[in-house]
Amino acid sequence: MHVPRYQRWRGFTLLELLVVLALLALIAAMAVSRTGGSYQRAQFKTALKSFASYDDQSRHLAARKHTPLELRIDLRKSTIECRDDREMMGQPCVLPKSVRIERFLSLRERKSSGLATVRLGPGGESESYAVQLSTAATPAEWLLFAGGSGQAVSLQDTREVEEVFRVLKSNSPHSP
Repeated sequence: MHVPRYQRWRGFTLLELLVVLALLALIAAMAVSRTGGSYQRAQFKTALKSFASYDDQSRHLAARKHTPLELRIDLRKSTIECRDDREMMGQPCVLPKSVRIERFLSLRERKSSGLATVRLGPGGESESYAVQLSTAATPAEWLLFAGGSGQAVSLQDTREVEEVFRVLKSNSPHSP
């Protein structure tokens, strides 16, 4: 007696199904690990731009109002806020949770925790300063701000940043 083909086939064995599921899980894990790093790198680059933009906007605000302001950089919370002597000016800049402000450098202070301050003059000028930002998936990067112009430069080498401040200190009228 001839049995039709569709009646002979009973389906996949449990072992075959498990092999297919394991392969799918492996492919999904590889895809997530590749896109996860890209997402964190994109968040990091956005955080660098946000920090530089917040500094620039704060300088313009000080110049427009002809009043001194202060940038408060909270290294623990990874936030930046602009204040006058009484209140916060606008909204703070809150960096994504994956991005940390690791260090702050200026001629006046060096911090790796707590609160750092940058005084903006009535023309928007400030001392030169640098902040180091990082995530778990990206190498640390420095944003170096020129005091007079506020121009921001991104650097990865801590020695370069230290050298800039060494030169600034040696050219400072207050240095010995």
